[in-house]
Amino acid sequence: MEQNFKQCLKFLYEHEGGLTNLKNDRGGLTNLGVTHEEYDRYRRLKGETLRSVSMITMEEAEDIYHTFYWKTIQANLLPGGIDNAIFDMAVNNGVVGASKAAQRVANKLMGAKLSIDGHIGPISCDVIDDCEPHVFIDAFCDERLRVDSGFFNWGTFGRAWTNRVNGNSKLRITGVREQSKLMAVLPANTAKPPMPIQPVYTSSIFAGITSLLAKLFHRA
Repeated sequence: MEQNFKQCLKFLYEHEGGLTNLKNDRGGLTNLGVTHEEYDRYRRLKGETLRSVSMITMEEAEDIYHTFYWKTIQANLLPGGIDNAIFDMAVNNGVVGASKAAQRVANKLMGAKLSIDGHIGPISCDVIDDCEPHVFIDAFCDERLRVDSGFFNWGTFGRAWTNRVNGNSKLRITGVREQSKLMAVLPANTAKPPMPIQPVYTSSIFAGITSLLAKLFHRA
């Protein structure tokens, strides 16, 4: 859902730090979650002079996430909550990896036969749209961690990746799983029924009844 982009980006920034250059991170120098290679690519596309990713602006980062990730995974066509789950994995694992994970999960849940090609197109979106959002989000997050556990640097980043997906109450981290479920549209049958209207008695009504009874007994 296109209107969810700003909220999904806000969630993303809760997991993506500032300027980093971590050992065993193939992205190298990174700022706001954007690698130096991505920033070079973006600046070239804009016809701008290359410069260090340490100088990236918030506006540039937002444009990169919307252009290279959000639009590429067709997030504007995905249901609320599911868009956040796939978007976050696309940023952390790459668009192709996240798209393949989404297609595998959709096939498993719906008995579909999507080609696992790493490209979310209209057909993939239709099948994903037929999935129950909370069920898809749980299955997708599980699949993401399964994929992550096979990476060579799982020993270094495994705990952080797990916290990113599942959250950690002790560290006050809200995971992508919970964030996405909160964004998911609730089924219509979960809406609470309206409260019954209770009769309201005022002092004037009681006074009227008392007066009427008095007149009847007086006539008797």
